[in-house]
Amino acid sequence: ILYSGSKKTQRMLLCTWLVELKLDKLNKLAAEMEMEEQMDNYKRYEEKSKAQQEYEMSQQDFERFIEEYDEDLDNDTIFQLLQSHGKISECIVFAKQKGNYEAVILHHINNRNFKA
Repeated sequence: ILYSGSKKTQRMLLCTWLVELKLDKLNKLAAEMEMEEQMDNYKRYEEKSKAQQEYEMSQQDFERFIEEYDEDLDNDTIFQLLQSHGKISECIVFAKQKGNYEAVILHHINNRNFKA
């Protein structure tokens, strides 16, 4: 779908804002999971906690969003957002999706992961 310059910019800004919100939600859920882990340090559950289930659902939602609105995202901005939220594995997935294999290779070299 082709959009005029102003509509494309609006879609890009909106998608960037939504990525920021989704990353913030993921970080909050990760913090909740960590707190639950610390509180239940001596208990063992076979079922996943509510926070863990919600985190996984939100993670899947985030990945679907990134794939679906791929053309409405500014690569550099999304890379910066992912890095600022500490989402390095998501950054690598995004780099692969965008065909930025140099970033993927650099990541593996920096982590001394020569078999990847």
